[in-house]
Amino acid sequence: MMAMSPRVRVIVLVALLIGVAVLVFGGFKLWGALAAYIAPENATDRKDLVQTFGLIVAGVVMVPVMVAVPGAAASPKAVRASSLHEFKGRIVSINRDRHTFRMRRGGTGTYAENRPAVKIKATRKTRYERPLHNFRDLHKGLRIHVKAKRSNGRWVAVKIERV
Repeated sequence: MMAMSPRVRVIVLVALLIGVAVLVFGGFKLWGALAAYIAPENATDRKDLVQTFGLIVAGVVMVPVMVAVPGAAASPKAVRASSLHEFKGRIVSINRDRHTFRMRRGGTGTYAENRPAVKIKATRKTRYERPLHNFRDLHKGLRIHVKAKRSNGRWVAVKIERV
């Protein structure tokens, strides 16, 4: 979950309080307008009035909720992209200046040898499992297991271990 500064929290709280006040005041006005428009004369008309009011309020309330709650409106594709992905294979090239490496994914099957190499970036937050201690320990031909996540359109290693 995102961390918010105290100033942002106050702004969000004030916005929510203003939103609730507008909804309550607007609710009374809306109820009056709907009651005048529908002019219920019997139980069925009153039921229609209540249901119409409920649908409108639910729609109005859901828009700020979708905006305020991170991930509430996230597509399944976005959720999958933010989760960890595992790669196993051999390192085929290393760019030490950019802290990136390309690895050929291992596996069996008809298309295993035709899989493109995956480019992965290591950061200061990347964890290394023994016997690997840091990026300098990686070398061409080394078989590794990488847990990575998508960030700004590229794979970023969270954990690297030797296979």
